[in-house]
Amino acid sequence: MLNNAVYKSCLFFTGGAAEKQAGTTDLEKLGGLRLSMPVTFFCYLIAAAAISGVPPFNGFFSKELIYGAALERGRVFYAAALIGSFFTAISFLKLGHAAFFGKPRRERGTIKEAPAAMLAPMLVLALACIFLGVFNQPVVAALIQPVLGAGSQTHHAFAMHADPMLIVITVVVLIAAFIHHYVAAKITGAGIKAAEHIHHAPVLSLIYQWAEKKYFDPYEMGMRAMGRFAFVLWRIDRSIDWLYESFIAGITVEASRLVQKIHAGYYIIYVVWSLIGAFLVMVFALK
Repeated sequence: MLNNAVYKSCLFFTGGAAEKQAGTTDLEKLGGLRLSMPVTFFCYLIAAAAISGVPPFNGFFSKELIYGAALERGRVFYAAALIGSFFTAISFLKLGHAAFFGKPRRERGTIKEAPAAMLAPMLVLALACIFLGVFNQPVVAALIQPVLGAGSQTHHAFAMHADPMLIVITVVVLIAAFIHHYVAAKITGAGIKAAEHIHHAPVLSLIYQWAEKKYFDPYEMGMRAMGRFAFVLWRIDRSIDWLYESFIAGITVEASRLVQKIHAGYYIIYVVWSLIGAFLVMVFALK
C-alpha cells in the first residue's frame, strides 16, 4: 500500500505537470515532452517503471510479494498476476512513448518545464520509488513490522526473500512487454497505436467496452445497485400512499355516496331495510 501510494502519486503529479504546461491530456496532441520537460520525464520514467514492477524500484519488490502469495493460492492466480503486469507495462510504455517521445507538436507552441513547486514533490516521490526499492528491508523493519506486531515474525516473505525463479519470470514478462511495444510501434508508426490490436482483440474488446461502461468499478456497481434499490423503495412508498390516499379514500367516498342513495328520506325504504335486516337475523338465529 505504501509503495502503491508513492508511485501512483508521482504519476499523477507528472500527468498534472504535462497537462498544465502543454494545455491538454490528449495523447494525439502531445509528443516530444522529454526535450522540453526533462525533469518531469525523469520522474515519469521512474514511477512508470515502479508501477510496472521493474527492478530495483519499489513496485518490483511489492509485486514479488504478491506473486509469491498468488502462487501459493494456485497457478491460475499467479498467471493472472503476470498477465496484469504485462498489460500494465504495455499501457505505460504506450503512454510514455506518446507523450514524451516522437516529434513535438508545433501547434502546442513552446512548452517549458513545470515550475519548481510542481517538480519538488515529483522528485521526492521519484526518489522514494528508488529508496523504498533498494532499501526496502530497513523500511519494512522500521515501519511495517512494528505495526503488524510480534506475531508477524513467524511468517513473513519480505521482498529480499522472494523466489529467484519468480523474479526471473517477472523480468522475462517485462522484456516481452518492451519487445511487444517496440515491434508494434514500428509496425503502426506511432507509440500511441502500439496497443490498438490488443484493444480490438475479439475477447478483450468486449472487456474494454464493459470497463469503459464502468461495469468493473465497485463504486459504480454499488451506486447502480443502490439506485435500483432506492427506486424499489420509492415504488413501495408510492404504493402505500396510493393505498391510503386513493384506494381506501376512494372506497370510503363511494360507500358514502351509496349510503346517501340508500338513505333518500323515504320512510317506506327504511321500513323495507328494517324488514330485510330482521329477516336476516332470524335466518342466522335459526341456524
